[in-house]
Amino acid sequence: MAGKHTFVRVLTGEGILSYLDDLLQDLVKVFLLQGATSLGRSLFLRLVGLGLCDRGYQDVEFFHSPFDHISLEGLVLREKGIGVFDGEVFSLENLEGFPGIEIVEEVFLPAVSLPGEPLDEALIEDVVEVLHEATAMWKDFCFHQGKLIDQHFLAGKVSAWAGEFLRKPRRLRRYFAVSLSPEGDVGFISNLSRGCCRRYLIRGVPGSGCFLLHQVLLEALSRHYQVEAYYSYLNPEDPVVVILPEERIAFIDTTSGVGVEVLPSDVIWETSGAFKSTSDPDGERIKPKEPEKVRGLLSEAAQKMLQLQQSGFQGFSLENDFLGKEVNNFISRILQDADANDLL
Repeated sequence: MAGKHTFVRVLTGEGILSYLDDLLQDLVKVFLLQGATSLGRSLFLRLVGLGLCDRGYQDVEFFHSPFDHISLEGLVLREKGIGVFDGEVFSLENLEGFPGIEIVEEVFLPAVSLPGEPLDEALIEDVVEVLHEATAMWKDFCFHQGKLIDQHFLAGKVSAWAGEFLRKPRRLRRYFAVSLSPEGDVGFISNLSRGCCRRYLIRGVPGSGCFLLHQVLLEALSRHYQVEAYYSYLNPEDPVVVILPEERIAFIDTTSGVGVEVLPSDVIWETSGAFKSTSDPDGERIKPKEPEKVRGLLSEAAQKMLQLQQSGFQGFSLENDFLGKEVNNFISRILQDADANDLL
């Protein structure tokens, strides 16, 4: 899978949440795609991104739709400070307050006979309602587990690890790495961490790893390090992956419910040693809700996502030369503009 794949926004129990502000950091020029259908704009974005990868650019960032993870809503060529977005999803108002963006240009795509019906708002509300219940149950479960965690023990371990990976200043950039689809969770964690020379996998009771990642995040930012934090739709307040790109180190919280294949070189962090008594201060045994109930709600939400996807997207046949000329001309143009700006 070429490039880096994430979500700018996801559908959560609180509605649609976005980290667009982080995404727009460092951009100088932004193109907003207009015309065609949502599938037509998505296909154009995909072909432009793949074309840039074919030309040797390794830092192309692809941003997928929260409603159909196959579709794209935008891409960024970070090296050149260029962003290309679906103008029906992101508007000029979204770009206000970013003085670094010098040019915003609308690009009108040719009319192409591809389906693209409006999404069913009622179905979106149904998904949000089920996700809200699932998120509340997950937070309640993690809250009860938090009573069992010795946070001072875990904070000491983070301080001991800090000397290995924190050396120079940068900043934080946030993304969504996991979204919901009709097939269940869709994530790009393996893709995001493939360039890392070391991965730390946090294992233990569900929800116990979020404290560790927050500590790693704070330690890195306090040293002005470049940090990429990736979140999930289920509990968007807590990161599930933290990557230090300059050190090529990834920290992955498998206690957050995300699945990732364990590699031979992975370092496993177990949180089992951090648990205290299983009774609360009043002597009553803590009985957290079963996480299986959360999975049942997520399965229900996934089925509603399938209905939502079917209401707005239909299959279509793709011709080999679809938008080929327009894509090549567009790529040549943005690269020439970027090169010209570099000479100024």
